[in-house]
Amino acid sequence: MEEDKIDIVEKSNQKVIVEKSDGERIIINVDRPDFKDRLSDNLIKDIAEQVDISDNVTIHDIIEPSFCITIPNDVGFLNSKKNRFSFSLNAAQPESLLYRYEVTKKYTDRSPLAAQLIISVAYGKTATLKSSITVTNSATISGATKLPDEGLAELNASLNASVTYTYEKGRTFLGPSKGYTSRQYYSTRFHDRGNYIVRKINRITGNVSETYTGTYGEPSLQDPIVNWSRDIK
Repeated sequence: MEEDKIDIVEKSNQKVIVEKSDGERIIINVDRPDFKDRLSDNLIKDIAEQVDISDNVTIHDIIEPSFCITIPNDVGFLNSKKNRFSFSLNAAQPESLLYRYEVTKKYTDRSPLAAQLIISVAYGKTATLKSSITVTNSATISGATKLPDEGLAELNASLNASVTYTYEKGRTFLGPSKGYTSRQYYSTRFHDRGNYIVRKINRITGNVSETYTGTYGEPSLQDPIVNWSRDIK
């Protein structure tokens, strides 16, 4: 199926208008004038792909790494014995005296992960969080099932650190304006994706004895988390 093309028609301090290939337009409002220079075209298109034409969309926060809590990847490494997509707190074993591991990454694209619903508020209502909600953007890898732990730890250390953003307990959220039934607040995490090669190299001869390949996703350094809402009729 051909991907729906999205073009940016207008971009100002208050809103961005995008147009889909069928001619229908989506208006994306922005909470702050300074967002204009921080909204990349790809980010705008990624948000537009997650909403319906009838929605009233607003971008509230563009969370940069400096505003997030970072979790260094060397705290643990992607578990090599069980699930490659979950973090283990077990420290990596000492590297072999005979071999070392070299990682090469090649970026391919930037992609949004599934939007995380934070809260939904009905028209005319105000909602307050009864407990904190944390959004986490972590690295993932695939294709490394045979990679030894030492090489896996080296690969993990090469990926951008996990970042978290917390909606604190007591934070309030407003419902939509007249004409809409509810406002849904979301956080969308963005990944930089690519391919990796891990080479197992003999320390004495310098020869490559094994090569491991796969794909990775890591928190985007540009805007790892974007908070936005959609008003639904």
